[in-house]
Amino acid sequence: MEKTRYTLLVTCYNFERFIRDTVRAALAQTYEPLDIIFSDDCSTDRSWAIIEEEVAAYKGPHHIILNRNETNIGFAANLNKSYALARTDWVINQSGDDISLPTRVERYAEVIEKNPRLRCVGAWYEAIDGNGEKKSMPPNWKQLNSSNCNKVLIPMVIGVVAAYHMDVFRVFGPMSTQVWNEDSVLPFRAKLIGEIGWVDEVLVQYRFHDANMSGGKTDNQRLRIATYTNRRLPYFYQQMIDLYVAERLHPERGAEFLRMRRRIEDEAYIKWLVSNWTLHPKWRFRLVCDLLFSVSHLRAFFIKCVARLLRH
Repeated sequence: MEKTRYTLLVTCYNFERFIRDTVRAALAQTYEPLDIIFSDDCSTDRSWAIIEEEVAAYKGPHHIILNRNETNIGFAANLNKSYALARTDWVINQSGDDISLPTRVERYAEVIEKNPRLRCVGAWYEAIDGNGEKKSMPPNWKQLNSSNCNKVLIPMVIGVVAAYHMDVFRVFGPMSTQVWNEDSVLPFRAKLIGEIGWVDEVLVQYRFHDANMSGGKTDNQRLRIATYTNRRLPYFYQQMIDLYVAERLHPERGAEFLRMRRRIEDEAYIKWLVSNWTLHPKWRFRLVCDLLFSVSHLRAFFIKCVARLLRH
């Protein structure tokens, strides 16, 4: 029986310092047959030149697809375009500054082949800094697994470790270009139409540095968190649109979808309130009035406070 073909997608923007190691790790994947897409979002440094150098020197079995955007179109638009280039049912994500271990695709394939209902697969990662040195992991990082992702109403899978079935685009269409990253959008789509799987081992080295999305842009931690929170708001808009699509497809899940809708509304309001409180001090009186005179907003705020108390 012929083996399933998979796609490893490497997206890149101005990762000259790291892209060579990333490309070599992608080309070193042990699984066959494999397509590898390198998609550069019009980098202004030597990232694209390095990709071309490494691909030109490659003599292995993997099929290489190269894409370089003529102009910088942004993360979400580049991801939408890259997925459109794929000719397989499954695409495994890879950022241009992170490193996939050689058996990553092979281990994902083993999990995917066992469950045809999967629409997303994740794995654990190892955190490294800009110099490749190991960083400490958060204490609850191993709580990310298939069991927890399928239990919660709104799952999250970090993009660098995620693989997605093309149905998350075929059913729902491309993501809004306002979406900053796919961590909450695509896993939610996967849950709406299938299940989330997990490989319980480290398969990716996730790099944290000042030039990537996870790196800080200011020394003010409170301001950095507020800016990040504010940039998450388009996630919720996209989730509400995707939920509408799923409601039309699966009306029998109406009660579950209603709980999801309420959770998204609550989270969106809290994120909006907290981020604007920090980013726009002149709005604080208006924000307090909005909270006090809205039953739905008071409800969301109360639920958030209780949830935080229970965690502690």
